[in-house]
Amino acid sequence: MHNLRSSIKRVMLINPQGKITLTEHGSRERKLAVPPLGLAYLGAQLQKSGYEVDILDTLIEGYEHEETFEQTILYGLPEEKIRDRIRTFNADMIGVSCLFSNRGREALRLCQIAKEETPDAHVILGGQHPSGYPSLVLKPFVDYLMYGEAEDSLIELIKAINTKGDLKLVDQLVLVDKGLVWRSPKMRLPDVHTIPLPAWDLINLEKYWAIGLADYEIKEENEKRFM
Repeated sequence: MHNLRSSIKRVMLINPQGKITLTEHGSRERKLAVPPLGLAYLGAQLQKSGYEVDILDTLIEGYEHEETFEQTILYGLPEEKIRDRIRTFNADMIGVSCLFSNRGREALRLCQIAKEETPDAHVILGGQHPSGYPSLVLKPFVDYLMYGEAEDSLIELIKAINTKGDLKLVDQLVLVDKGLVWRSPKMRLPDVHTIPLPAWDLINLEKYWAIGLADYEIKEENEKRFM
C-alpha cells in the first residue's frame, strides 16, 4: 500500500454483475435486478462529505448482455466496458460491493480489474461476504475490507488517508499488517437520523423500471414506477 494515492477526492462504487448457476437439470434461478441500496447510501454520504462520486452499476448497465462460463451465465456490463468506465472516471478510491457469497468470484475480479486499470487507487471490498471472510484482504488487488454498515467508517478511512492518520483508529476496517490480517475491533452503526437519503441520481433507475423493478408479480394496472 506504499504506492497508493495520498489524497482521496474521487470515489467510484461498483455493483457486480448478476449470475445464474446452471446444473445438469438446468436452473431454477432467474435474472434479477434490484437497485443497490447500500451503494446509494454510501454515495449520498460521500457527496455530503464533499467527495465526487460515481456508481458503476454493472448489473443494470449491461443487463441484456450475457456470457456463459462453464456452469455460469454472467449478465451485466462486459469487462472491456467496465475497464473503460474505471479509466475514464480515474477514481482515487474504488469500492466493490459483495452482498452474497455466490458473487464473491465476480466481486474479486472487479477488484482485480480496478487495480489493473488504476494501480495506485485504493481498492476496498465491502458487504456481507467479505464481512464474514476477512482473509480476502490478503488478495494482492484488495487494499482494505470494510465490514458492517460503513457509511460513517468509510468517511473516517478517507479522512485518515488524506491526513496521513493512523488507519488502525478507523472502525470496521480490515487490512494487512506485517503479513497478517488486522481487523478493527469496533463496530459502529450509522445514525439513521443524520445520514442522507440514498443518492438515486447516481443510478440509472429508468433501466430498472424498464425491465420491471419488482422481485414479485404485480398486476398490470398497478403503477410500476416505485421504490
